[in-house]
Amino acid sequence: MICFVFLFSGCGGDSLEWCDSTTFSGCVLRDTDFSGERLDGQSFNGSNLVGVNFAGASLVNADFSNSDASSATFDGADLRGAKFSNSRLERASFRDAKLESASFDYTKMWYVDLTNSNLTNANFLAAQMHYSKLDGAKVDGAYFREANLTGTVLENSAVDPDKGK
Repeated sequence: MICFVFLFSGCGGDSLEWCDSTTFSGCVLRDTDFSGERLDGQSFNGSNLVGVNFAGASLVNADFSNSDASSATFDGADLRGAKFSNSRLERASFRDAKLESASFDYTKMWYVDLTNSNLTNANFLAAQMHYSKLDGAKVDGAYFREANLTGTVLENSAVDPDKGK
């Protein structure tokens, strides 16, 4: 299936908040601007999201599995519970993003910027995180088993000292 941005332009109004039943699975959405939109629970599974702007968007429990979101911007977005399993996120930016309980298992995350993001209880099982930045990120309870963190910067990352007590 191939779809393009103009297929959902008639959802109602200037905002996509009326598109609650829309699925973006398998879509080509390169360089689309979704900044500030409310897209909670939406599926972008298998989509081409290269260069898409999701800055400040609400994407709680959204599914980005099997997608290519390289060079996408998720700065300040609410991505709690989002799924990025088996995705490609090279050079994506998640600065100041809410990523609690998000799943990045088996994801290619080279040069990803996660500065000051909240990664509490996020799953990075076997993720390839080469040269990513986690400066100031909250990594409390995050799961990094089999993850490759070659060259990754973890300076000033916060771990709750009371966790597990």
